[in-house]
Amino acid sequence: AQISDAARSGFAWAPPGEPLVESEGEGAAGEGGEQEAVDPEEPLGSFALLLLEPHSVDHLILKGTPQRRTMHTLDAEGSRWASQRVNP
Repeated sequence: AQISDAARSGFAWAPPGEPLVESEGEGAAGEGGEQEAVDPEEPLGSFALLLLEPHSVDHLILKGTPQRRTMHTLDAEGSRWASQRVNP
């Protein structure tokens, strides 16, 4: 999925809590000011790709009464998930 250039440029802002740097005649970043263009083909230096391979999932649903909890476990071959409802 593609995100807009404006949304993508938001990832290039200064870290939260840093002082705002305003250019002459422009608003500050995050306040409608102009952002540098971010190349959609080149990831930012602060980004990393994480590949997760879960072997178990503990799914807890706090909404409602009673609450629900389900444990999902991947078999030894890594091909099938088994699910077991457990006491929350």
